[in-house]
Amino acid sequence: VRPISEPIPKTLLGSSAADIFGHLVRMNDGTLHCPLKKSVNATFDGLAPSTMTRVAQFWVAKLFQTEAQLMLEYPAFVVGDLLGLPHDSLEKMAILIADFVRCIAPNCPPEQLEQGKLAATQLFEIFEATAQTGLLADLTAQTKHFGLENSKLVTANAIGFLSQTFDATAGLIGNTLLALARDPALLDQPLADVIQEVVRFDPSVQNTRRFVSEDCIIAGQSMKAGDVILVVLAAANHDKSVNPNPEEFLVTREHRRIFTFGHGVHACPGTNLAVCIAEHAVARALEVQVNLKALLNDFSYRPSLNGRIPIFGGRR
Repeated sequence: VRPISEPIPKTLLGSSAADIFGHLVRMNDGTLHCPLKKSVNATFDGLAPSTMTRVAQFWVAKLFQTEAQLMLEYPAFVVGDLLGLPHDSLEKMAILIADFVRCIAPNCPPEQLEQGKLAATQLFEIFEATAQTGLLADLTAQTKHFGLENSKLVTANAIGFLSQTFDATAGLIGNTLLALARDPALLDQPLADVIQEVVRFDPSVQNTRRFVSEDCIIAGQSMKAGDVILVVLAAANHDKSVNPNPEEFLVTREHRRIFTFGHGVHACPGTNLAVCIAEHAVARALEVQVNLKALLNDFSYRPSLNGRIPIFGGRR
């Protein structure tokens, strides 16, 4: 998942941002990945649907004022609460996680890079001052169970959970609102089914990259060590051999296959949580009668190499 010669981006080295990046399960392969992925998977497997629903309902009712807040702050508050962070630290955490995510993006401007590094340090401080409860305690227990006793490893991956809310979950909420705005008939369909088709049809994560570690042949093509492969997840979702009539938005699609959340050893462990957060966000927006047509007429997409995340209000 990273170039062999650069497991951590050079721009992050010597900072807390590098400590987070280097310990993330999704940025690791080899000997560390297997036990760490088992730890993360076991942590999410132990998260009861009723708990996800209760926390999501609490924060969506408490926070919703604007679409931007619904997409960016609310998912971070839900995950932060589930991790066991104190409620009075969540607002600051949401701001810091946004800065951190921006700084690990390719071609990040120098000023934003430094701001993100500082945010990473402050995120570590918040977690160090937090008593371990919730998912944070579960992750600690699971890492010990699988032979990984490293507090920095636990904190880094907890921050990694939060970072996904800023990209993937925010995009899922926004793209679902756009789907409903484009086709009002979808409002008569079960929201959970609509979201599943949004995940396939208009995913918030469009692509990822893989780096060739040694000479090999992939899909009949000769690859050399150091080659970069762009894995277009969105295109896989639209492959007619796995999803017939892929360009149709079909809520009732049978045997839907989705690659948005990855596959195999790097499949996202937080899929169910992301969908739960998105469902409650969109339901709340509909409950308060958000003007969907206005959203459709005034949005842009956040600049990103791999994400499709709408920004509502003020075209750019």
